[in-house]
Amino acid sequence: MAVTSKWRRHIERWQGSGLSQTEYCGQHGINIRTFAARLSDSRKRPAAVSGLVLP
Repeated sequence: MAVTSKWRRHIERWQGSGLSQTEYCGQHGINIRTFAARLSDSRKRPAAVSGLVLP
């Protein structure tokens, strides 16, 4: 599944929060399994780089 900007924001906020995944998800009303799946998806796919031109 594609990682939407909503999930990228949550992942970035979680990484900067100092909280465990469980704590972050509990505070934000997010299902931990869904969060873990989106995190896994984000790690499998490189972030898109806008304006990148390949030779």
